Amino acid sequence: MADDVGNFQKTESKSKRQKTEEKDIFSNFANKEKECRNLIRVVTDLISGSGIEPLIVCPLKITGANANLTRSFRSAVCLTEYYMKINDPTKPFTINIGSLFESGCAVLMEFFENKRVPKHEESRRALKRLIEFLTINDFSGLFDWNEKENEAEWCVRLAQHLFAPLSTSESYIVDNSYEESGLSTCPCSSKDEFRGTFGDTSFGCRNLWHGKVDILFEAVPVVVSHCADSSDNESESSEAEASPDQLTTLEMKFHMRAQAIVFGFYQNRHHSGKLLVPSIGISKEKIVFRFYDSVNDVLLETRALDLCSYEKNLSLHAVVLIWLTLNYRYFLSDTPESLEPYTSQFHRVFQSYIPTYRSNVMAPCHAMPLPTEKRLPKVPGEDIIDVEAVKQAITFKSIYDL
Repeated sequence: MADDVGNFQKTESKSKRQKTEEKDIFSNFANKEKECRNLIRVVTDLISGSGIEPLIVCPLKITGANANLTRSFRSAVCLTEYYMKINDPTKPFTINIGSLFESGCAVLMEFFENKRVPKHEESRRALKRLIEFLTINDFSGLFDWNEKENEAEWCVRLAQHLFAPLSTSESYIVDNSYEESGLSTCPCSSKDEFRGTFGDTSFGCRNLWHGKVDILFEAVPVVVSHCADSSDNESESSEAEASPDQLTTLEMKFHMRAQAIVFGFYQNRHHSGKLLVPSIGISKEKIVFRFYDSVNDVLLETRALDLCSYEKNLSLHAVVLIWLTLNYRYFLSDTPESLEPYTSQFHRVFQSYIPTYRSNVMAPCHAMPLPTEKRLPKVPGEDIIDVEAVKQAITFKSIYDL
């Protein structure tokens, strides 16, 4: 009995100490006027869609894909075009990215502007993680890499020093194909303990689109591009001629769009909750966010945003968007009604395959390797096309022309 009382008192004392520490973290940051002003500006940019670069998402319409074939994400074809504005058909229809994260932006504005801490426990815990990241993290562990560093080392750096500190859950899985690298610690100069695990990050349908991602973080898949990005302001046609592992190449866009769509079906089947499901693509210079609602068939895509603002300082806009996305269960809204007419057409084009994507999507998921086909067969009534012919025949509209 005495032991039980003692244990209870210790637990109660620890809880009080944690609450005091949490209160100090919030109050100390709230008194940093410059930092709070900068973050108010960031949130205002997200809400307005303005800033140094457009903070917008575009609904995409699929014009051709091979989602009816047994293909890995890396062999996927997912050609899209933009919906154009009714009042100005020369410009794509867009919405401000802040409109997807209304509750998250409200939490941030309440704290940075009015010094009010959210009452919701998970929102409060998430906000604490963001403030700790901005206060304590010097980012040296993320940026002390060298050009000889391999893909596995860069993935672990991202997970350890960028994604994990910004999420309410620090657990993550790195694709087990990187396990051969022999990493037991983070490759940063401090050699931090490796907090994640190597494992199977695959998901999909065995006889349709399937594949794996580099990092599976909580409920957000991350695809990592291992080459520096080419300069911005390029059209998709010029990107198609660039290195195939760059974040903005046509092939990488196909890969990530297919992965985003399939993961949307997976989350909707196995983890009911938010209809709009995010995914992340990242390189050493850029980051892009995609969202798919497998119920309303809405596919959204941001432009490739700068990961760093200057030198090796992380962009505050990128940090806040990563934080909102990793904690999307608390901060992401369902698909706005204004976007529901702008469907991706995936359900229409692949109508006969939708029941399979809804019922048979699984994780992990592995399919038997198939011979590579030079030309994609046409399926009656479905828009299956040869990607090489498409590249030659279509003038691409680029998001960089916005």
